[in-house]
Amino acid sequence: MTERTVFILAAGEGKRWHQGQEWPTDLPKQLLPVAGKPIIQRTIDMVRWHDYMPVIVTHHEAIIDTLDNDIDVCYPTGRRWLIETLNSTQHLWTDINVALWSDVIYSNTVIDLMLTDGRSPVFYGRWGDGYGLVWRKDDQRFMDGLKAVLEDAEVFADCDMPVGRNWELYRWFMGHNLRYHYGPTASNKIYEFVSHDDYTCDVDTPEDWQRVQETILEQLKI
Repeated sequence: MTERTVFILAAGEGKRWHQGQEWPTDLPKQLLPVAGKPIIQRTIDMVRWHDYMPVIVTHHEAIIDTLDNDIDVCYPTGRRWLIETLNSTQHLWTDINVALWSDVIYSNTVIDLMLTDGRSPVFYGRWGDGYGLVWRKDDQRFMDGLKAVLEDAEVFADCDMPVGRNWELYRWFMGHNLRYHYGPTASNKIYEFVSHDDYTCDVDTPEDWQRVQETILEQLKI
């Protein structure tokens, strides 16, 4: 039987949080309410509906304090970049692994797809927004990609440019320079391009948050 482990990554420092935005709350993004639940709790509940108990990867006490006592928490040994956080979970990997982002508001459709996907690797998202990825533990190329992205991040860590993200990992698999701004195409085999009709959203602005809330509440009325 194939074993699958679901991780929800919530170890970021949120350095861009509140920059240039007039937010109506000081809550961390992961704790913003959506249809009456914090974003991260809503994702946990969706994963549990599929009979998986997610592992929350974080060191933030404000987030940990909101979780149920039976939720597994992994304290990452490295968390400077998303890929370093992901790499620190290796000891928990099983046959198939899924990484979800804690500040993404997911639709049921996207969660369903990610929790049944057996490809490795496959990146989920749209241009400019990554929503997570799926990979197999025995995928050596995935390990090679993680190593390459971490080495790149160490070299460019002090430069004024993003490093260590899922986009760099995607570019590595596509054979592009990690420093070259190359986004996803809808036709390649390792990218699951989420339809623009789907409300899944990485919350970057108050407008994102409000728009998705309204969409979900409308669906709940049906």
